[in-house]
Amino acid sequence: SSNSSLLSFAGCDQLQQMSGLLLKDLPLLNNLTAFNALHTLDYGLTLNKCVGLTDLQAFHNLQSVQNIDILDCDMLQNLEGLGKLDTINGLGLYSCDKLTSTEGMDSLRYIKSYLTIFLNASLHTVRFDALTGIKKDFTFRLNEADSVHFDLKKLTTLGGQFSIRNNLSSHISGFEGLEYIGEYLTIEENKNLVTIKGFEKLEVIGGALNIRFDSSLVAIDAFPKLDTVYDDLIIQFNPQMTMPPTFKSLRAVGKSVQLSENFSVPEYNGFDSLRLVYGSLLINNCPNLTKISAFKNDLTVNGDLEITKNALLGDISGFNKFVQCNGNVHITECPALISINGFDRLKKIGGTLGLYDNNQLNNISGFGTLDQVLEGVVIINNPQLNIISGFPLLKKIAVELDISNNLQLQTITAFNSLETVVGEMRIILNPQLNTIASFKRLKIINGDLWIKANNVLTALTGLDSLITVGRNCFIYNNAITDLTGLGRLEKVQLNFEVAGNQYLTSLAGAGKLSYVGGMLGIWSNLLLLDFQGISTLKTIRNMLVYDNIYLKNFKGLDSLTTITGEMNIFE
Repeated sequence: SSNSSLLSFAGCDQLQQMSGLLLKDLPLLNNLTAFNALHTLDYGLTLNKCVGLTDLQAFHNLQSVQNIDILDCDMLQNLEGLGKLDTINGLGLYSCDKLTSTEGMDSLRYIKSYLTIFLNASLHTVRFDALTGIKKDFTFRLNEADSVHFDLKKLTTLGGQFSIRNNLSSHISGFEGLEYIGEYLTIEENKNLVTIKGFEKLEVIGGALNIRFDSSLVAIDAFPKLDTVYDDLIIQFNPQMTMPPTFKSLRAVGKSVQLSENFSVPEYNGFDSLRLVYGSLLINNCPNLTKISAFKNDLTVNGDLEITKNALLGDISGFNKFVQCNGNVHITECPALISINGFDRLKKIGGTLGLYDNNQLNNISGFGTLDQVLEGVVIINNPQLNIISGFPLLKKIAVELDISNNLQLQTITAFNSLETVVGEMRIILNPQLNTIASFKRLKIINGDLWIKANNVLTALTGLDSLITVGRNCFIYNNAITDLTGLGRLEKVQLNFEVAGNQYLTSLAGAGKLSYVGGMLGIWSNLLLLDFQGISTLKTIRNMLVYDNIYLKNFKGLDSLTTITGEMNIFE
């Protein structure tokens, strides 16, 4: 190396075998004809900054070498001369500005380790006619030609990672014979890339499939036979994409599926065979997405299903064969979504069902086979929601039921089979709600019960089977006139508070209540006259009564024998 005046290797004509050959910083060297007899290099061939070298014809007898690394050989145009090599350990091509093609290695069948092609300004053809397998990684990065064709028709197996990154090509095609990739397939940050084609026989990706940050990508017409991705499948941050892949043969994904920040996609379809996603399924922040018609098989998601921040999404009919989600189901911040229906085969949600912040959502129905929700059902902040129906088989909610701040909600006809809420139940700030009649089988709430600020709710009818509230029961600021609907309620473990109900005249309707383990609080019920209606109440801890300006007496507390704490009565 660094023999800057060296012109040739004349005198080395008889060399047939060496351990290795490293040529570096030889700017005047323009041919290697002295190595015509060389047939074996036990280790490596490295050519580094041999800027006058135009070809490799001198190596036409070379039959054995481990690694070939060619760096900064600016005049080299192809690999002609390496045609007798059958198997090598690795091949690296770096910063060869005039290299237009990898043609020349016509006999190369197998690479035991890596194929790396990096920062070659003119490369437009990657061709290895006989290559059938690469044991480890194939990296294609920072190559600047405006179009690249990958001609590797016999390549069937790539054992490691396949990375196409930071290139300037507008098209990727080829890989017609590739069937298996052992680790990741990454196509990202290729700013001029418009289309991805090929991969017609690819069936298995042993790691993740990442197609991300390709700022000009419009169409993906590839992967028709892809069956399994063992890690994540991520199609993300491709702002011009209007034709996403359909993955019609894909059956399983080993981690998550993420279809997010693709700002021009109008529809996700395909996924006709997908049955299992071991992680989450995320469809987020696609502002021109109007329809999800994919997922047409019996799909199970072991993580979360999340559909959020899709401004024009109005149709999510693609989930009619969705059978199980072991995490959360969240449909949020989709302002064009008018109806949530379907989900007719969904039987289990392992987390929370969250339907919130959908500005035009008018009705919620469906969920006809859902019989398990292992955490909560949360329906909040949907300002145009008018009716909640469906959920006919759901008997138990393990954490919470929250129906709150739905400004136009008038009717709840859902949850007809619900018997137990293990956590809290909240019906709060639904100013147009006039009935909760559908909860007639609800017997037990282990947490708090909140019925609050439902301005036109005139009765608690619908809670007729409720026997026990495991913590607090708060009846605040409603339009009820009495407690009709609480006729079977026997026990409230902590506080029972009835407050701010301006039309309440009587406590009638809670005729079996016998125990309040905390405070009995009755205040700011302007029309309440007495305590008639809770005549079976025997034991409370504390009593707080104030600001009931028409309260005349305490008639109705005839059975009250024990107050274990304080009794506070004031104006």
